[in-house]
Amino acid sequence: MEKISLSRFKKDTYHKRVVYDFVPNKENMPSKHFETDKFYCNSFGKGNFKMLSLPKFCLSREIELFKIAENNFLAISEYGKTNFVVVV
Repeated sequence: MEKISLSRFKKDTYHKRVVYDFVPNKENMPSKHFETDKFYCNSFGKGNFKMLSLPKFCLSREIELFKIAENNFLAISEYGKTNFVVVV
């Protein structure tokens, strides 16, 4: 598992077919599953409010990103873990 930058994550996933699953840290919250044909990741917000906008979902910008395998990425934040798979 290799730690990567946000810019590398954006480059490796931009406008590709991506399937991603969010698993929250809290037990009483449900996991969420998403799929998109043209994935994107945009930063927005000021001050302490900084987010990453994804199709149908937002992530905190306070994340650690990892490349697990060739087309598999993991984002870890204070809210939970999100696994991204680029479908080839």
